[in-house]
Amino acid sequence: MSARIGVVGIGRMGSAMAGRLLEAGYELWLHNRSRHKAERLVERGAKWSDTAKDLAQHVDLAITVIADDAALSEVTLGETGIFAGARPGLTYADMSTVSVAASTAVADAANLSSVPYLRAPVTGSTVLAEAGELGILVSGDKAAVDKFRPVFSVLGKSLFYLGGTEEARVMKLALNMVLASTIVGLTEALVLGECHGLDRRSMLDVFVDSAVGSPLLR
Repeated sequence: MSARIGVVGIGRMGSAMAGRLLEAGYELWLHNRSRHKAERLVERGAKWSDTAKDLAQHVDLAITVIADDAALSEVTLGETGIFAGARPGLTYADMSTVSVAASTAVADAANLSSVPYLRAPVTGSTVLAEAGELGILVSGDKAAVDKFRPVFSVLGKSLFYLGGTEEARVMKLALNMVLASTIVGLTEALVLGECHGLDRRSMLDVFVDSAVGSPLLR
């Protein structure tokens, strides 16, 4: 693989995604606030950067997979962040779940740094990440999507292009709303059944084998 890829954020999801990229043969650079989380990947051939700024100076495509808005701001906008080290030709995708407001601030900084920026949150578990079967929601510059397409094909089984700005962020939040409401509805239904003598396990068996069955319920 010719593209050099950097991944910032080696938690459970980031580690699984980085492992997929290593297996695909990419030259991979890593940064994480806690280096020990990246050690297994370094042993497999990944390169380590002490800062996101240093990582951005070595790669063609940068990915962040971080926990929240504050972490996104730290690894992009700070003195040791991605934009401080962005070299000509760098393209960047954030694959975290963060707010529209935080993402918009990153977009403004990306424009000032002339770095094409993709919002690319994912759907799916770490198990699906390890198998390369995530769903990837993308919005941003279409030319940047084309640069990332081979990488996205390693990480996911489906790619949805949703628009030119923050549409992917809104779509991920909408999915999370459906997820939350499903869980609340399930718990209410279980309480109703148990109050009338139904066995919880039996109820779950019926739910997953009925019209309301879904991968989430299973």
